[in-house]
Amino acid sequence: MVPTNTNFATVAAIIRAGGHVRYLDMDRKTFAPTLAMVRAELDRNPRIAGVAWVHIGGIISAELPEIVKVCRGRGLFVVEDAAHAHGSQLGGVKAGKLADGGAFSFFPTKVMTTCEGGMITTDSDEEDYLSRSYRNQGKRGVSYGGLHHDFGNSSRMTELHALLGLIQLRKLPTMLRRRSLAARAITRQLDRAGISYCATDHMDVASNYKLIVLLPDGRSLDSVKKALAGEGVILGGGVYEIPCHRQPVFEGVCAGESYPGAERWCPNHICPPLTSGMTEDEARFVGEMLVKHLS
Repeated sequence: MVPTNTNFATVAAIIRAGGHVRYLDMDRKTFAPTLAMVRAELDRNPRIAGVAWVHIGGIISAELPEIVKVCRGRGLFVVEDAAHAHGSQLGGVKAGKLADGGAFSFFPTKVMTTCEGGMITTDSDEEDYLSRSYRNQGKRGVSYGGLHHDFGNSSRMTELHALLGLIQLRKLPTMLRRRSLAARAITRQLDRAGISYCATDHMDVASNYKLIVLLPDGRSLDSVKKALAGEGVILGGGVYEIPCHRQPVFEGVCAGESYPGAERWCPNHICPPLTSGMTEDEARFVGEMLVKHLS
């Protein structure tokens, strides 16, 4: 199982591994599935093997611990797609350690970056050993000789990119604090105006990779983008405007199924600019412009 509201790469990874995808719909409060959706799909499809759970925008669902418990009770694995969730934390546990393993992206737009590449997390010595082999052309034991045990590839990060990642990691707490201050400066104004967004108050720490703001009825995505651009506020990419069940590359996957939450909200949300480089004045201005054009 995987949310239909995710990046292409999440679904593609399952298919490339030989898995069969079952999509889950999303809830407007988290842009992720709910526990009820997971239970319903498990009841419908007893052959489900595992779940790829996505922390959209860096938001960890408050229901995730119970979802993991339910899945483990049925012998299923749960893997976190934490591409957006660097530093996000729920109940004293950081993203990447809330289930059976996780994957982070270091793409240039992410909270921290190595320009390209990513990272996986696991508590399994066996998975760690095999992962190091798969990233190095199937050469086990971090060997750079000519013996290949596994069908690996060349997914090795260069040392220069790894160095950048270490520098970014040291800066991560400061970047998270700055993103949090900027997010609060924006959401205070949204709260006063009664504009809905996906909140993170239930979390210990939020990466604030994206602030997901719901468009009021009667407002189109294109018109809001144009109006805000006229004020000098350039919106970031949505998460995601086109859900995976609508992607041409996945045509035929879960054919005939409906996902009303994703159909309603994927094309009807915006993500205002939110970075660790923003000043509070800049964030307040963004909030003011959102209120002006969404109220």
